[in-house]
Amino acid sequence: MSSRFGDYDGGDEWANLDYGRWLVNTKRVMAGEPAQRHFRQLEAALLAMPENKRRLISGAVCKSGQACAVGEMAVYRLTQLGVPRRRALRQVERQTTDYYGDPIYSGGDTADYAKTKLEMTFTLGWIIAETNDEDFYTATPEDRWRQMLEWTRKHIKPEAVPAA
Repeated sequence: MSSRFGDYDGGDEWANLDYGRWLVNTKRVMAGEPAQRHFRQLEAALLAMPENKRRLISGAVCKSGQACAVGEMAVYRLTQLGVPRRRALRQVERQTTDYYGDPIYSGGDTADYAKTKLEMTFTLGWIIAETNDEDFYTATPEDRWRQMLEWTRKHIKPEAVPAA
C-alpha cells in the first residue's frame, strides 16, 4: 500500500525551521479544546463500527466500503444524521474519489477533507491520518483499529467538572 505522506528531503535552507514550526503547531493543536472534541468523536466513531467490521484501512480515506480513521469520523457523522452505514460509506467514498474514480491518496488531500467535512484544523486532520497510516503501517486493519482507539484514548483529557 502506498503512503499518503511523502518523504521530504529537506533540501531547502528553511526546512529545519519549517519543521520546528510544524512541531510547535502540532503540540498546540493537540492540546486545544477543539482537538478534544474531535478525539471524543473519533473514539465514538470507532466504537460505533459493527464489531465484525472493526478495521481501518490505510492509504485512502475510504475505498471498497472500508475507511481510515478520518473516513470513519465522516461515516459516523452521517450515521448520526440517520444515514444508514452502508450508504454513508458510499457517500464518503464518492466524496474522496477523484475525477477518474481513484481514491485521494495524499496526506494533504486527506487533511483538507477533514478540514472541510469534519470542521477540524488541517493540522489535526493530518495528524490523525498520518497516525492511522504511518505509525501503524505494519498493523493489520483489525490491529490498526485497536491501536487507533488506544492512541485516541491516550489523547483524551478528562472533562473538567464545573464547580458547584
